[in-house]
Amino acid sequence: MENQQSQNKNDVLPYGIVPVETEPKIEVPVIQNITKSDKKPKKKRLAPKKEAFCKSCEAVLGNITVSCEQVGISRQTFYEWYKTDPEFKERIDTISERIKDFAESSLHKQMTAGNTVATIFYLKSKAKDRGYGEEMKIEHSGNININLIETPVDMIKNDRLKNKPQTEGNPEST
Repeated sequence: MENQQSQNKNDVLPYGIVPVETEPKIEVPVIQNITKSDKKPKKKRLAPKKEAFCKSCEAVLGNITVSCEQVGISRQTFYEWYKTDPEFKERIDTISERIKDFAESSLHKQMTAGNTVATIFYLKSKAKDRGYGEEMKIEHSGNININLIETPVDMIKNDRLKNKPQTEGNPEST
């Protein structure tokens, strides 16, 4: 038995992590029935068209135009529902977050599979603080001198008149 315990202490977990002995766990009693009811508040059911829109929106990964076409509403109607119906807005926002989670999960799978493009994309998006962004930060120390030449408007007008080509019916040309 002691041999097995010493062997477990020396086991190496994935990524070279070595298990560490911890103090015995202290069990804390869980207090239950603090609230009057364990039931979560029921969400209001959405109108059938709004419900159909939400299902469509999730199925087409948040493409609002396609969902509007499938349900038979205009984009303007969608935005009106989104602004005026808090339950609808919450459902759409939740769907949007799920889609982001799905995309991130897919990206992570691609990176794990060795996809260099996915790794570069991730680094450019999430590791800008480590220099992987495409933005260039240029710092300048010293002075910048700008010399402006001020020419009065009257001088410019007179210069243009002098250089204006003379035409035949012009009395000034004779």
